[in-house]
This record gives sequence, C-alpha cells and structure tokens, in this order.
Amino acid sequence: MKKIIELFVSDKVVLNMKSLYPAWEFKEHLLSYYKEKFKLCFAVLFVGLFLAFVSFVTSDDSIENGRIKRNSIGKADKKLTLYIEESNENTKDTKEFDVTVSGKRYSDKEIRKLADEFNDVLIKTILNKNKSADYIDSDLSFAKKIDGYPFDISYSVEKPLLISRDGKINFDKVIDESEVKITVTYTYFDFSEECEFYVCLYKPLLTRDEELSIAINDALIKSDLSTIDEDYYYLPESVLGKKIKFYEKKRDNTFIIVALTLVSCVMIFFMKDNDIGKEVKKREEELMLEYPRLINKFTLFYNCGMPIKKIWFKICSDYENEACEKNPLYEEMIITRNSIADGKSEIEAYEDFARRINLRSYQVFSNLLIQAIVMGKKEFSNSLMIECNDAFLERKNKAKRMFEEAGTKLLVPMFMMLFVVVIIIMFPAFGSFNF
Repeated sequence: MKKIIELFVSDKVVLNMKSLYPAWEFKEHLLSYYKEKFKLCFAVLFVGLFLAFVSFVTSDDSIENGRIKRNSIGKADKKLTLYIEESNENTKDTKEFDVTVSGKRYSDKEIRKLADEFNDVLIKTILNKNKSADYIDSDLSFAKKIDGYPFDISYSVEKPLLISRDGKINFDKVIDESEVKITVTYTYFDFSEECEFYVCLYKPLLTRDEELSIAINDALIKSDLSTIDEDYYYLPESVLGKKIKFYEKKRDNTFIIVALTLVSCVMIFFMKDNDIGKEVKKREEELMLEYPRLINKFTLFYNCGMPIKKIWFKICSDYENEACEKNPLYEEMIITRNSIADGKSEIEAYEDFARRINLRSYQVFSNLLIQAIVMGKKEFSNSLMIECNDAFLERKNKAKRMFEEAGTKLLVPMFMMLFVVVIIIMFPAFGSFNF
C-alpha cells in the first residue's frame, strides 16, 4: 500500500507536510492523508466502472446482416446516424446519413381486433369509481392513453359546464338525473373509431368522513366566534359524539440535514489541501517576522566574541527558559541544535535547517554561517550587519503592506456604518414632515 501511495504523492503536498511536521512525524501524517483520499477515489472508481460495464453489456449493434430491427409496438422511432463507404479504384469515400426507422405498427387485422375489445375497457376506464353509467356520483376519468392499447383518445362532452375536459364534475350545478352525452374518438395512425354513450349525474351522498369533516369545520368556526373577545381560542373536544384531539405536525428536516452533511463532508475533503497551504503560509509569515530579530541577536552576540555554535545554543536555551508560545523558528533551531549535539556536523545541520524552512532569507543566513565555518570569520560581521539592515527594511515594507491591506478591508464596514448613521439622522427628519 505504501509503495502504491508513493507513486501518486504530490511534491507540493510533501513540501507542505515537511514544513508543518517534524521529520519523525512527517511520513505518518502523509500516509494517513493519502489513505483518506484514496478511499474516496476508489469508491468513485468502482461506481464508474460498474456503470461503464452495465453500459457495455446493454449496448448492441443496430445493423445485423444488412438489416435494422425496429422498436417494438408502441415504442418511439429509432434514429440512427449511419455511414456509407463507397470504394473506388484508389480511394474510399465515406458519407454520413441520418436514418429514421419507424417503430413497428399493428396490421389492419390486428388493430380491428384490438378496437373490438377496446370499447368495454374504455367505458370502464371513463366510469372510474362509478359502478354504472346510469348513476354517476363521482368524477369521471378522461384518459388520453390506456395501458395495453395504442389508441390516442379524445373526448367531446355535450354539457361542458357540468363535466370538464379532464372528467371533473361540477356537482354544484348538477340537478339529480342530469343526462349528458359523451362522444369518444380513438385513433391509431389512419384508423379512427367513434363511440357515444350517455351518463346520468347525481349529487353524491356524503360519507361518514365527509360529514365529520364538515362538522369539525363548523365546530371550529363556532368556537372562533364564541371566544372572539377572549385571550385563547379553544379547540372542540368532541364532534358528532366522537372524541377528537388536535395536534400540530412538526416539520421534519432530516433529509435536508443529511444532504447538507454529505455535501459538507465532500467539501471538507477537497479543501484539506487548501487548509494545509494556509497553515504553511501562516508559518512562513511567522518565520519572516522573526527573521530580523534572529539576525540582530546573532550580530550582537557575534560582535561580543561568541562563536557561531555557542550563539546558536544560547538562543535555543533562552527560548526554552522563557514561558511563551511556541515559535516555529526556534523549534526548528532546537531540532538543529539536537542534531549537532548528536554528532552531526554544523555544516550539514545548518543546510538541513535552511532546507526545512525553505525560505530565501534563511537560505542566505545558512550560507553565511557555512561560509564563516569553511572559509573563516573574515568579513562575517559585516555580512551579518548588511543582512540585518536588509531584514529590518523588508520587515518595514511588509508592515506598510499589511497596514494598506487592513485599510482596504475596513472600507466595507466603514461604508456600512456611514449608511446606518445616515438612516439615524434622516429618519427623524422625514418623520417631522406633515404630508
């Protein structure tokens, strides 16, 4: 597993991880990070391959032995893009054609047979919940299509004020024994058939539930009117001799919460790289802010006659004795000090120090230390003074940039405060006018 992960490791992520974690923790954090990413990638890959396999299995060639199979009866036409290859003596010409293969249709004999049995099915469908056309007390069903039959159906009603286009009945205008003629036309390409029949409309009898609903509505209206001058509205406890209890249905947001949770998990996973980048950037800013102080300390101690190694150890011990928050610069210096104490040469230790921090200023500082060790201490003090001046000048410029950025960020809240002040001043002024 480790070897596989090493093939896909990003150099940028490795550098960021090395900046954030010590050498003995780096590999463990990097491996854990990529394991989580690979789990998600493998899950998506499995789903994609499964869908691709299903698509491959279900796909087939349309042309078979110079013929194309039509879609079955009732299915849409098949539209294909075919290519014709015309061979000449030396060249081959290819032409593209759009071909529409109509779906299979019923023969005249078959459609006549379907029409004979369709009438009974059609009438039963139209009657819907009604048992007979002689007694209609509920809505009809004017279906445009009926399963199992290819006909397109249209309806014509003699009294459209009583029966609408979709079969709904206006019972408010129904007088018992209202007779209405319905004409139904059903077609299939060139075939057309028409049938007529009458329905007799009656006002429906109320069911027990409908009576109860009407009684509850009446009781609620009565309770509202009887308690109109009181602080509380009292719900009825019984209707038609039947005890009832009211409750309010709470809104269930479970599905929304689950969906938002899943989306949040995905966003968190893909934004982890950005978080690592932000941590590295914050660390680099802290290191650059501390750099002028480090150079200043080195310059002061060196001019006092202390050797480089002793100065390094002195700065580390002062940091450990002070009760302050962790600073990434001095933590890295402690790692370098421990390496030197364990027997590593100063040159290698300072090179590792600059490599871990991976900032230009610290690389310059490391090179100065190595040159002083290898080539002697001549002009080392002057080089430190020049680097110290450059570092403080850079810090001054950075402070100016941060101040300008802070001023720009404050513009929005300042405009908002100005808007609020304008409203506070103008509102009483407008309120004093008599329109």
